[in-house]
Amino acid sequence: MLHEFRLSPSAAPGWDTFAEQVSNRLPQMRDGLYVFFFTNDLTEVVRDNNRGREKTVIHAAGASLKPGKFEGGLVRRMAEYQAHLHWVDTLGRQNWVFTQCFRFGILLDLSQCDLGLPSSARVFERYWIDSVNQFIDKERLWAPIRQLARSEWNYIEASGWSAEVERRLRDFMHDRADRILKMAAVAGSPSGTVP
Repeated sequence: MLHEFRLSPSAAPGWDTFAEQVSNRLPQMRDGLYVFFFTNDLTEVVRDNNRGREKTVIHAAGASLKPGKFEGGLVRRMAEYQAHLHWVDTLGRQNWVFTQCFRFGILLDLSQCDLGLPSSARVFERYWIDSVNQFIDKERLWAPIRQLARSEWNYIEASGWSAEVERRLRDFMHDRADRILKMAAVAGSPSGTVP
């Protein structure tokens, strides 16, 4: 099942409030796929120091679409972003900005998929990421910034984003989610057919 998540407009942007809202709205999501939309209103780039390799993930005054998987709970995955996304001030201090940059997420819950493997999300992650890249291509949203090939952080043109583009992304990801769930049903069926 596909879900959408965004912070309540009245919510404070702190991590505790954010984590509580995720836990309250989507408590049963252990494993799945996501695409997150981030914007950066700062004049500095937002960086990710995941795995000790610091890289730019949202350019100054820019936006990014980030697809991926989560295993072991959605809050756990978001806590990793909270611990990694930052900007660096002129004194070299890191300032954590996940909740200030996060705008919304589209989430596919695969917690109930039983493929006989430790992670259904891992099986479908590449297809999900490629689908998001296909959407960005189709909508011509790529920002004119050099980007590493096959990066999961997709720099997009912030000025090209609108409520209509968001609606089309939601529809597109619904289609991809339906395909994934059908593939999972076939893979999990003893006869190899859709139950």
